[in-house]
Amino acid sequence: MKYLYFRKSNFSLDEIEKRLQDKLKSENFIFKEVYRQENKFLVYGIVFPEMIEEFVKLDLQLLAFYPLNIFVINQENEIIIGVFNPEIITTILNEYNSNYQKFVDFENKIKEIVDEISGGEKRKIESIKLYATTTCPYCAQEKAFLDSNNIKYDYVLVDINPIAAEEMIKKTGQQGVPVTEIIYNDGDSDFIIGFDRQRLTRIIKELKES
Repeated sequence: MKYLYFRKSNFSLDEIEKRLQDKLKSENFIFKEVYRQENKFLVYGIVFPEMIEEFVKLDLQLLAFYPLNIFVINQENEIIIGVFNPEIITTILNEYNSNYQKFVDFENKIKEIVDEISGGEKRKIESIKLYATTTCPYCAQEKAFLDSNNIKYDYVLVDINPIAAEEMIKKTGQQGVPVTEIIYNDGDSDFIIGFDRQRLTRIIKELKES
């Protein structure tokens, strides 16, 4: 899984800042400027009071994720807007089995903000690749799960394909399977390590809605 969720934008830093401020005000989020370097960097810290209350109920240590920073970077005349990947938070919260859907909604809201501020269309899933082995029971379970939902995907057996195994390790640093690569139409990829039924269910829903 990647640590950042980001999108490229054709807007200037000033335009993005105004769009960002307007969006956060309309959503009644608490936010403030954290860092600025003219024509280079812009970082806003944002707080979701309702989410903080939920985090405190579950585990005080979860507050380490706040404030959440949205950053804008002008890198070689290419504007990038992004945020710490909220999917990491929901993956961790999955262990608590409490109000999980609320945190999934929070994750989607953060990504929607980044998508909207960047001015880009929502990313769409282009393809799915499942790295597996011939003897892995969890790989077989995920394959059956994807098949039962009529999802098309590339099935790659890394124990008989050393080139694919090397590719998987290079991309993720993982040697265990299953590893699921979600490939988007902007050329970026997300990775699901292990058979994560809840995350795959969300991916399937996203595919069917697109």
